[in-house]
Amino acid sequence: MKLVVLDSRSRFVDAWDSMPGRGWNGPWQETMPRYFADRLRRVRETLGLHEAPGAPRELRLPDRSGAARAIRIFVRLDDPGMPAYFAPVVEIVEPPPETWKALEYPEAARTLGAEALLPCFRKVYPPGVMERQNKQTMFAWRVARADGPLTLEPAGTKDGTRYSLLRGTVRLTDEGPDGFSFEGPFTAVLTYAAAEPAPRSLRATFDAVYPRADRAHGVTRRFPLTAVFESRMPE
Repeated sequence: MKLVVLDSRSRFVDAWDSMPGRGWNGPWQETMPRYFADRLRRVRETLGLHEAPGAPRELRLPDRSGAARAIRIFVRLDDPGMPAYFAPVVEIVEPPPETWKALEYPEAARTLGAEALLPCFRKVYPPGVMERQNKQTMFAWRVARADGPLTLEPAGTKDGTRYSLLRGTVRLTDEGPDGFSFEGPFTAVLTYAAAEPAPRSLRATFDAVYPRADRAHGVTRRFPLTAVFESRMPE
């Protein structure tokens, strides 16, 4: 794989192989970042660019737009061979009214299918570019299905706020032709105002096991994939 740098007028500036060549000794997890930093320094010099002065830029996470009720999702894959995956992907989703309707306060325990939360589960994928993809379009296969019964049950009241728990095992299947899927336990805590059926907040975790084929060694390796969900409600 090569990295190509163009200037603001789409003119070629530089290109290099992704893997360090001779002279870069040591584990690739250490040498590759130093190698890329060195090549980018050369590009800056070629373009006459310098480090930006002042304090680092403030990190801004994706957030809801306008008055929409939304859910923010953090996803990371714990692959020891790909430490860059440890940095989570952060996405914001504005589920349709049907999703919020399915999560209304349960007066008694009831069961709903994981597909009710499919708009959120569509964003649960490994945070990297070396994953499953359509070989014609080169776009990653998206999550197409969420399966598994989830139990929504009341979980008490405190200081005028009602609580419920949503729990179960969820299997996510992508749109590839081979039925690839991964699964794990999903647990959510929801809060409600005393007289309102609609959720006021949602916090959830999904702890899946993600299989990846290691073609070089002819085995399938399994890595922890963690997703955290937090609601972003209008004030």
